[in-house]
Formats: sequence, structure tokens, C-alpha cells
Amino acid sequence: MPQHSTPILAANPNQENHIPSEQHSDIAHIAYQVAPGPKLMRAGNQMPGQGGFLYISPEPSVLCGNHSFFLQQILRECRARHYIGVIADLPPHQSGLAADMDRLLHAQGLALYLPDRYAPYAPNAKLMFSTAISGGSLRHRLMDAIRSYGRERVIPALERTAADFSIPSLSGEGTSLSNESLSLLRTRVRPDLYWSSDLCTRYFTYSEQGQPHFVLFDDGESLRAKLRLAEELGLCRCLVAWGDLQV
Repeated sequence: MPQHSTPILAANPNQENHIPSEQHSDIAHIAYQVAPGPKLMRAGNQMPGQGGFLYISPEPSVLCGNHSFFLQQILRECRARHYIGVIADLPPHQSGLAADMDRLLHAQGLALYLPDRYAPYAPNAKLMFSTAISGGSLRHRLMDAIRSYGRERVIPALERTAADFSIPSLSGEGTSLSNESLSLLRTRVRPDLYWSSDLCTRYFTYSEQGQPHFVLFDDGESLRAKLRLAEELGLCRCLVAWGDLQV
């Protein structure tokens, strides 16, 4: 029996004002930046809302230094704003910080959400699995994650992405496209659009100077389809940017 999945909506203070009260979702407050030190700082002049999650997505270059002071800043902000946890989209190679965050926040009764690559270092954390895949099956990816870590730890991270792949793509990695670049490309090549049930996203093909291309892209409808898939698999939480769902 599918279970209702309540998204955690990542939003900045301006966007928070437009989220309907009947949405009944926790907010991941995109109201912070990490400065060298590292130091936690509020971004902009608007105060983030109370409750929900503190959200950070730091650049690797700012994370060198005294993590102890940084983590104490996070704890103080969580207490001041009555947050229930922290969503930390840490870059690669931050296993030490991930482990420290896991120990400290768990001891304080606060939730921690980390990218799935940190599973070996953060046994108490929820694990975010990106739904932006370019091969295989999203359903199977999430089912494998459930078998490995348990349903309660698996958090699909829905993101509106677009990528252009040259065919053949030996690396499996495409060139990332901004919203503007994708729109210009679609206007220029006027492709037919298709739906991939395995990837749970839209795609089209085109050829340029004899080189075939394959473009995967998300929109609001594909993100909602991924949310429905999470419900079918019994995953009660997922993370998605509020602005992405409005497209």
C-alpha cells in the first residue's frame, strides 16, 4: 500500500512566504552560508523561519580549519531557531566532518541528513540519494538503498537538473545545462520530447555537426513523478527545492 510522502521543502526566506500553510511540510531553510574558518553565517537580511531544518551546502575550500567551533555554531543556531535537524549537502572528501556532525547532533537529539556517500562514517544520519541518474533504474536504485540501509534512513533528493550527453558517452557524465541553456537548446533544435520510465525523467535527442546527443532533463512534472515513486516504495520523507516544484 503506497505511503504518503511528505516532502522537506528547501526554500529561502522569500520563498517561505509563498508556501501555503496547508502544505504541512518541514522547511529546509536556505538562509545560511559557510565562510572560511569554517564559520556559519546567515545569508542576507531576512530572518529564517522557526522550526524545520538548517540547510547548508558549503564549498570544499571553506571547510579547512576548526570544525569544533563550526559545529558549536550549528548547535546554537538550531536551539535559537528551534530546528529539528541539519541538512548538510557536504562536498566529497569530508568524512571527518561528517563523522563529527553525526556524533554531536545525535547526542543532542537532532536529525542529520547527509549525501549517501557518507554512510560508512555517519551511522545515525539519514542518507540523501540523488534521483538525477543517467542510467539504470531509479526504482531499483532506491530499492537497493532500502535493502542496504533500511527504509527509515533513505531520503530521495529530488533536484531539477539537465544534462547533455554526447553519444557514445564513455564516462556516463554529461555537460550540465542551466535552465536558460536548456530553453535555448530546445528552441534551436525543436526536438520531440519523450518520457523515460526507468529514469523517471524527460529526454530528447538531436544531432549537431554529425554528432548525436542525448539530453535528460527534469521539470515540475517529472519531480512530482519521482515523489509518487517514493510513496510507492514506502519512503515517507524526501527533499526537494520548493522553487523546482513550481515549474
